[in-house]
Amino acid sequence: MNQNMQSIKTSYIQKEPVFSRKATSNGVKDKISVIIMLIITLIFLKNIVFNLLTYQYIKNPELIPQKLKIQETNEISAKRIINGLEFPKEEGYHKDALVEWWYFSSQLQDSQNPKNLFGATVVFVKNKNNFDSHLIVVDISEQKRYSGRTRTPQNTVSCSKLLLKSGENYWIETELFNYKLHYNYQNVELDLILESLKNPVIIEDKILLKELLEEQDVWGLHLNQTRIKARGNLALENKKYDVIGTGWIYHRTFPRSFPEEIFGWKWWTVQLDNNVELMSRYAFCSQSVFSDLFIFEENSSGLNMERLDKTQYSLKELSYWEDFITPRFWLLEIPAKNVNLKISSLMQDQSLSEVMYEGICEVEGVYQGLEVRGQAHFEKKNRVKLGL
Repeated sequence: MNQNMQSIKTSYIQKEPVFSRKATSNGVKDKISVIIMLIITLIFLKNIVFNLLTYQYIKNPELIPQKLKIQETNEISAKRIINGLEFPKEEGYHKDALVEWWYFSSQLQDSQNPKNLFGATVVFVKNKNNFDSHLIVVDISEQKRYSGRTRTPQNTVSCSKLLLKSGENYWIETELFNYKLHYNYQNVELDLILESLKNPVIIEDKILLKELLEEQDVWGLHLNQTRIKARGNLALENKKYDVIGTGWIYHRTFPRSFPEEIFGWKWWTVQLDNNVELMSRYAFCSQSVFSDLFIFEENSSGLNMERLDKTQYSLKELSYWEDFITPRFWLLEIPAKNVNLKISSLMQDQSLSEVMYEGICEVEGVYQGLEVRGQAHFEKKNRVKLGL
């Protein structure tokens, strides 16, 4: 009897730790399961919040919180002083400007098949506390447009050269007046090497300000690089192209907010095969209209250019696309120089938005009595939805 009791007692004592270990093991498993469920729940909630914010950001990109980092280093040793302005410094970011934009427009062709023609425009804009970038690419052969606006939380600029980074998109000066441009948006990817073939020209806006706004402190720096050699790659959906072409760089600063009195403008740039460029602009105010035209010859640089007022040339809209608002053909005439140029839009649907049109064109005609051909770019901006 005692032996049996001892055996039972021994057996009970031996089993007790086993039971305790199982209970402890199950408790640990329960805790791990609870932690895993909490993690899954947090991820699920995070995704819901992220999707809601993403939806809001897509509908209202201005809601995206942004940071702007200023990079002070400059690897470019070469400098050039043009009419008192130092380059590449003036190409960079200006801290004292409330509004600033950098603008590149171009016509590109497939190096393997020149019949494949494209227009590509990239714009980086700093407006007060916001930093945006825009892309529009048009495939002329397919009559198809790709466009979009990008706003990212992390952005980098430089005050010592042209350096603009917005997410994975960038425009960087690698050497004096030489650049790399990369832009990826949905099913479009653009990679270009850019080389300025002419010095920047400096536009003074005192006449425009006096006539249109009677103010002298509205607009600041106004630079144009009128002939840019471009080469690189363009991917549209599932097709890739090696491209070459010619472009135009336009950089402007505004010491204060853009004047509310100006509710729209039209802007043309023309690049001829005789190495001459033209730029014409119309600005619309509530009670007045301003227009002028600039001629950039082969040796134009800084302030060295010719400006014509509206009495010395005419730029007429000859016909319109089906919307009866967007011009299709223009005629540019400068009687004193025997200039007669027909500008033809290559595609109707080249709009960035309801109030912004960026269109590539072709040019043919006579310049100083000689036949010329070339390319042009037309921009129309309505700050209100009017046909101007």
